[in-house]
Amino acid sequence: MRTKILGGAAVVAVVACSGGGSVARFAPCGATDTCPSATVCEAVTPSTQTLCTWSCTDDDFDQQLCPSDSTGAQGVCVSSIGETTIGQEDEYGFCFQACATGSCPEGEVCSQATMYRGGSAMVCLPTPADPLSGTTWTSATIPPTAQEAGVTSVTYTMTFGPTNASVDGFASGDFSATFDVSYGASAVERAGCSETTTITGGGWVDVPSQQGKGVFTITGTQATTTRTGCASSSDDVSNDADEYDVDTDDNGAGYGITNDTMTVAGGDGAVPLDDGSAWTFTKH
Repeated sequence: MRTKILGGAAVVAVVACSGGGSVARFAPCGATDTCPSATVCEAVTPSTQTLCTWSCTDDDFDQQLCPSDSTGAQGVCVSSIGETTIGQEDEYGFCFQACATGSCPEGEVCSQATMYRGGSAMVCLPTPADPLSGTTWTSATIPPTAQEAGVTSVTYTMTFGPTNASVDGFASGDFSATFDVSYGASAVERAGCSETTTITGGGWVDVPSQQGKGVFTITGTQATTTRTGCASSSDDVSNDADEYDVDTDDNGAGYGITNDTMTVAGGDGAVPLDDGSAWTFTKH
């Protein structure tokens, strides 16, 4: 085991070097895996899965070079991926497999990175996991102002499509949602109505966590609403466009996930009937 300073925080490698290892050099690894000699299992950024790697510099600075991959080709010393520094700026980077030496290990994708000595290279990077990717969440939150207006039930279901996450912490994908609302017989407006809104065509972006809190943005959505069973037939509508807007503002919407429960901050435009109240969602 060793401790390495990474981005100003101490990171402890949980798997020590040993022999041939249970996984290949530069491949993703976990707590029960052993890495080949000259590598250890650690995360090179807060958003990446751990992989068998080693810190490195360049050919001109103390010869701390990368070990070879399974094909015998020397690994690539990387100092940054996108806007994210890998290792410690001006001190060391981390080793990755070059895409050109063969197919990337399972769980990794070929992406562009900046080499420690300058210039760019295509290297195999672990595919980051994002807590929103490929998930569906349902809320039954009724904001206080909606209750006062006579709304008796709300079901809002958000689906975050699979991500094409990048190692520098951002993740993105397609977004869709459905929003069902029932109004009581004595509601101030839309008395007795049952309403379904379908939200499509949008995209979501999950930005890197800040102080342990997630932030996502939603843009480009289109909403169509059908309302039936109203006490006044003039309130009935079919495929009414843009009744609701769930696109977030530029700062995005804050969220937090504990087990299978997500809380989304109100006031940022991410939820319908937004009066600033937080909404609680349950994962499907």
